[in-house]
Formats: sequence, structure tokens, C-alpha cells
Amino acid sequence: MSSSFDELLQDLVNKNDEEKLDIALDSYKDLLPVLREVDPKTEGIFMTMVIMGATAGADGKLTVGEDRFIRALMEARGVEMTDEKVLSILDMGTEEDAYDIIRELRSRLNNAGAGALVSFIAAICAMDDTISREEVALIKSLL
Repeated sequence: MSSSFDELLQDLVNKNDEEKLDIALDSYKDLLPVLREVDPKTEGIFMTMVIMGATAGADGKLTVGEDRFIRALMEARGVEMTDEKVLSILDMGTEEDAYDIIRELRSRLNNAGAGALVSFIAAICAMDDTISREEVALIKSLL
């Protein structure tokens, strides 16, 4: 499984930015009803921020591609983004319980939902044309 898993991740990394964004957005659309259900107060926005923060911050760096994606997705959800807000999303993701929140979400998902979560996270990780060991570990922890 590891070699095909690695090949799938490499295939994702090799896609152009528009293709990665499309994959992430398609996965997000599939994931959004569940996010709204577990986070009704903010209609899934808080959970989205936690997932994106943990994903973009998994390797300790925020790349231009990750920043651009976070801004595009949050603005599409009606959240005006500033540099400070992007940094606050990253801070959310670096808190220890962010990964626990994502794993708890994963445990509530059926196979299709889990696939959407993993695809969403993997596409964000690949936005900088590489997937670090830390990002691979995050993705594997959700399988």
C-alpha cells in the first residue's frame, strides 16, 4: 500500500495549482454538510479553519499556495481575510487539540466522508508542490 499511496501523493503534487484547487474544493463540497452538522453554530467555518490551520501548519511553514487557498476558500464562505486572520487560522492548527479535533471528525465520517476529508487535506498539503513527512504523517493518521 505504501508505494501506491506514495504514488497517489506524488501524482497530486505534480498537478498544477488549478487542478489541486479543484480537487480541494470538490472534496470540501462533499465535506461541508458534515462540517455544518458538527459545527452548527458557525455553519462549519470553525471546523474548516481548524482543518486548514492544522494542514497548512503541519510542516511549520505557510507557503504562498497554502495562503492563497485559505484566503480563497474562506472568502468564498463569506469570511473576509486579512493577514492576521490567516495567521490566526495557522495558530488554531498548531494547538495540540487541532489534530484530536480532526481525528474525532474522521471517526464520525462514513467512507465517502473520510475520503473527502483526506482528499481535502492532501490537496492543501500539495499546494506548495511538495508534501513533507509531517504532512504525510497527518494524512496517514486519517486513513
